[in-house]
Amino acid sequence: MRCRAIAIAGSSKMTPGIPEMARRFGAPIANEYAPRLSFDRQRRQVALENDHPARIDCKYLRAFLMSCGLDGVSDVTIQSGRRPRVEFNGVLHSLAGKVWTPSEVDLALAELYRASNAMVEIRGQKVLDFAYDLTKADMTRQRFRVNATGIRARHGHGVEISIRILPTRTPTLAAVGLTAADMNDLCPRNGLVLIAGATGSGKSSTLAAIARFLLQADAPRKIIDLQAPVEFTYDDLGGSQNPSASIIGQSEIGNHLADFAQGVRSALRRNPDIIIVGEMRDRETMDATLEAALTGHLVFATVHASSIADCVGRVMATMSTHGAERRAYDLVSALRLVQIQYLVEDLRGQGRVAVRSWLRFNPGLRTELLETDRRRWPGILHDRLAGPSGSNDDQHRGKSLIDAVAELLEQGRISHDTARSLVALAGARKVVNAA
Repeated sequence: MRCRAIAIAGSSKMTPGIPEMARRFGAPIANEYAPRLSFDRQRRQVALENDHPARIDCKYLRAFLMSCGLDGVSDVTIQSGRRPRVEFNGVLHSLAGKVWTPSEVDLALAELYRASNAMVEIRGQKVLDFAYDLTKADMTRQRFRVNATGIRARHGHGVEISIRILPTRTPTLAAVGLTAADMNDLCPRNGLVLIAGATGSGKSSTLAAIARFLLQADAPRKIIDLQAPVEFTYDDLGGSQNPSASIIGQSEIGNHLADFAQGVRSALRRNPDIIIVGEMRDRETMDATLEAALTGHLVFATVHASSIADCVGRVMATMSTHGAERRAYDLVSALRLVQIQYLVEDLRGQGRVAVRSWLRFNPGLRTELLETDRRRWPGILHDRLAGPSGSNDDQHRGKSLIDAVAELLEQGRISHDTARSLVALAGARKVVNAA
C-alpha cells in the first residue's frame, strides 16, 4: 500500500522520533498514514487505496482528510447515512466503500468539533462554523474550514458536515493566472477594489496572491487581513527568504473578532496601508469598508456576485433606504476596480483556470454614474463590457468577459461549450458563435 507518513494532532499517543519541539503544538501527536486517493473519473468515484474499514473511526477520518489535502481535493461533504462526497477539480466524486452510519457521522463531528456535545448543539438548531487542523510529519499544519448544519436524514435528525481543505502554501500570481502587470490596475494607491464571483470561484486565492505580491514588494506595507476563517496564513513567506519590512496582521471572525465591521473599524486605528475584508456581507461591514476606502486606505473586499453589474447592484442592495443616495455616492467615489471571476476546467489537464472580467472605475465612469439615476447603473456597467474591446481606451478601461473567454479559447484552454456558457452570462452569445 502506498502511504505517506503524517503526524496527527489529537491522538492519544506520542510517536517516538518526533522532536521535542513538536510537543509544543499543544496536542498529542501520533504517527498515522495517509493512503493515496484513487479516482475513477468515469464512475465519479474515489477510494482510499487498500483501505476498507469495517467501521469508520477517528483514525480513519483523520487519514481520509489528510489524504484529501495531499491529493488536491478542495471540499468534502459528509451526511448522516450516506457515503461522503469529495470535490476534485470542480467535480463531485462519491467515496467508495461503506455507507457512513448516523452514529459514525456523529463521531466524526465530535472529532472535528473536539467536543462530545456537537450533535446536541445541532439538534438545538445551532449552526457550527469552526476550524480544524492536523499536524503533518514535517510539523507543518493542514487546516480545514468546517460547517455543520442539521438536515433531515432517512432515520430522523441528521447532520451535514461541509469541509473545505485550506491550502498550505500561499499562491503566487502565476498560480492564480495573474501577472505583475495586472497589479497596476488591481493595486491602486487608495480606494475600494472588489473581487467578485460565486462560492468556490477562487476569490480568496486571488486575494492571497495579491497580498503575497504586496508583502514581497520593495515598498514596505502594513496589511490588515480580516477573514472568516483565515485560509492562508502566509507562514511560508517568513524567514530570511522574505527580507521585506512589510507586515501582515490577520484576525479571524468568530475567534479574534465578533464581525467584519468591528474588524474594519479596529483596523482604522492601527495605521494600515491596506485592509483586506474577507467578505462584505452586510450593511455595517459595507459602511465601515467605505469609510476606510474614503479616508485614504486601499481596501480589498469580496462579494458573491455573477457579474460586474450584479456586484455593484448587490452592494447597493445592502444599503438602508435612509441615506441611500449618500451611500451610493460614497460607493461610486470609493470604487477603483471591480473584477468578476469564474473557475472552469482547464483542457491542458492542469486543474481549473480562472476566467476574469474587470472594469476600472476611472474618473470618467464615476462622473457618469454620479450624474445618472442609480437605478440605471447596472445597465451602464453592463453596456461598458457587453462587447469586445476595440480601442486603446477600452483596453485601459477594463476587460470584457467576452475578451477573456476568446483569449482562453484561442489558447486551447477551454472548450467551446464552456465558452458559450460563460458568454451567455454577458448576454452576447453571437460573439462566441463567431469565434
